Amino acid sequence: MLLFSLQCVNKRKRLIKVNNIYVRIDNRVYDTKLGKCKTMLYRCIKKIKIEKIPNGKMFLIPQNYQNKIIKRKINKFIDREKNMNIIYSEEIADDLKWKKGLTNFDGKMLMKRMVFQILDYIYSANGSNKALDDIYIFVNKYSKENLYIIDRLVYVFKNVNIITANISKFKILERKYEKNNILITVLNNKRKSAKMAETIVNIDFDNDDFKKYVINNNAIVININKEKICFFNNFNGIIINDFNIEINQNLKSYIKEFYGNINLKTFIESITENIFNDNFDLIISDYNIKINELIGIRGTIDMQEFTRNYKMKKYA
Repeated sequence: MLLFSLQCVNKRKRLIKVNNIYVRIDNRVYDTKLGKCKTMLYRCIKKIKIEKIPNGKMFLIPQNYQNKIIKRKINKFIDREKNMNIIYSEEIADDLKWKKGLTNFDGKMLMKRMVFQILDYIYSANGSNKALDDIYIFVNKYSKENLYIIDRLVYVFKNVNIITANISKFKILERKYEKNNILITVLNNKRKSAKMAETIVNIDFDNDDFKKYVINNNAIVININKEKICFFNNFNGIIINDFNIEINQNLKSYIKEFYGNINLKTFIESITENIFNDNFDLIISDYNIKINELIGIRGTIDMQEFTRNYKMKKYA
């Protein structure tokens, strides 16, 4: 399984340029006598084992990591590492008494990069056609990654409407598309801009700013901003704030064996931090990443909700 995973990583080694520290409890099962002896010795002397791996380092800590001496050692090792992301296995991630380092992987970066797959998942569930629909994008930051998202959606949906407070910047984008006979609309009328919106992608509006706009009561909102979005009780649409994934089963087994009880989304984010655009699609293909559920305000969203939502809009 290790060879299988390293092949996946090495296959895209020009893309995966990250430097992470993975921290897990040293409870691995070793096959060789030498491996067993070394492990027993490390555990007896309460030593932290450090291994170099293709995308950073692995810190194997003793099972009694709550011990003050062990905590001090862990912090000492982590403090030596500069500008590295620290990723903890789930059984120790909530121990805030000694948790340090940059831990910026919460699934939202992955959600942003998989927004196209999320849209495919929704449209497959309700049986409708993206080419016949309009999409509304709430975005303020004029960044390379946000422009890439817009550019891909322009060629998939019938019409693209950009809702933004940064009108001047996105008007430039509007004119660029006009030269290629592609129409996008840049808007910022809080009462009218999204009143008819049925499919919305919120890229970077926070909850307070988003709620200032009048939204179609039956809209589907895909929120890829870090802050969750909530609406008033009379909203009948669907808000997607999170999602879960499945990956190649062999690789999934390897990740659990080698990296410990690490969240799948956290792992994928940790090896793709610097990857977006078409290169990310290569990673999705290599790891066979698929969406297996979307999560709303009240938890997992039943697939039937998308069908009911589509019928409500169709006969409204």
